[in-house]
Amino acid sequence: MHIKRSPAYSSEQDISVEANPWYYKLPPGYTREAFGPLYLELLVELSRLLDAQKLLTDEDRHRIETIRRKLEVLVNGGIVGKPRKGM
Repeated sequence: MHIKRSPAYSSEQDISVEANPWYYKLPPGYTREAFGPLYLELLVELSRLLDAQKLLTDEDRHRIETIRRKLEVLVNGGIVGKPRKGM
């Protein structure tokens, strides 16, 4: 029997998401203090390199800027996404 297709699994996932606020923000510790800033710095530097080589389109710049803003919010302890109302 495939548990992932059962209604019980779906309900369990919904409860798990509602009970865990870390689905929408970075957990404290090394993820927020080290990995988040690292990903942000890598994104900035890679976009700078690609821009210098004239390999970025306007659409690419827009996507990178959107991701950069979201990463900055996460690193600063904010929430990204749309948490459910019960949280």
